[in-house]
Amino acid sequence: MDDAATTAEVRAEAPAVDAAPPVSGVASSTGASFATPVAREALRERRWYGWQTLAVDGGSIALAAAALGLSGLGSQRAPALVPLGGVVWLGAGLTYGIGPAVVHLTHHRPLAALGSALGRVVGVPLAVAGTMLGAALLFPPKERSAEMTFPPGTGEAAVVAGGSVFFTMIAVDAIFARDP
Repeated sequence: MDDAATTAEVRAEAPAVDAAPPVSGVASSTGASFATPVAREALRERRWYGWQTLAVDGGSIALAAAALGLSGLGSQRAPALVPLGGVVWLGAGLTYGIGPAVVHLTHHRPLAALGSALGRVVGVPLAVAGTMLGAALLFPPKERSAEMTFPPGTGEAAVVAGGSVFFTMIAVDAIFARDP
């Protein structure tokens, strides 16, 4: 009995083996991870979700194509379809303008969402307006008239400028779409 009493006394005085916390991010020999939630988050790979913004942009382009067909621009369409075309144009514009921003928000990236929405809603119109204004200032009409005229090619240049910003925003949103 003395041996049992001595063993019990030694165990009571010995420090606990489990007293030291496990090192963060270290796996045991059984494969179980002792990583803390913070360490697990730091070790997590930053995943690319640009395919989601590209899918939303593809949807907006498809809606714009459908709206173009329903609006009957340049063709004879049934008048009943023209108002529907206007609604689809509105959907295409909203999808392009705020769709990728919503994707960024779902990935907890509010600043990326703000940048995306501002670039799309403000950037494209500014590019078009800037091109039109620049053309009017650089190439003023020879005679002042009550009717505002732009030099030849201004409309095409505005379309190219707006289209460039349009597709640049699609590319930027997709390239920089990474989880935080």
